[in-house]
Amino acid sequence: MRLISTTLVSRPSSATLQKKVNHQPRPAARPVYKGPAAAPNRFGILPGYRWDGVDRSTGYEKMYFEKQNSAVALQEEAYKWSVSDISYRIAGNPSSNSNAISDNDDKSYDLHKRRNILC
Repeated sequence: MRLISTTLVSRPSSATLQKKVNHQPRPAARPVYKGPAAAPNRFGILPGYRWDGVDRSTGYEKMYFEKQNSAVALQEEAYKWSVSDISYRIAGNPSSNSNAISDNDDKSYDLHKRRNILC
């Protein structure tokens, strides 16, 4: 250990090796865009702080999100449609031969009873 300390002191570069570097503080955060809300994109990238708010895209992102949302809505609608009459059939549908409510059945049940059956 003694040998190392003497060799470090005798070297001309020892001062730079032993000196602690004082880092200057960086700004807390980068500037952020403060204008009107930007349209969403596939990657969640925020606009730059110098963006003027004009959408210069080809419209691909908009079509992408519309297609994605319509697919999800279609799945939800298909699920709700497939499950909608299950609770009605379980509660005791008078016409067990058909899944749909006929006009005669609709007259015999009032809205309040059907609402209670479905809930």
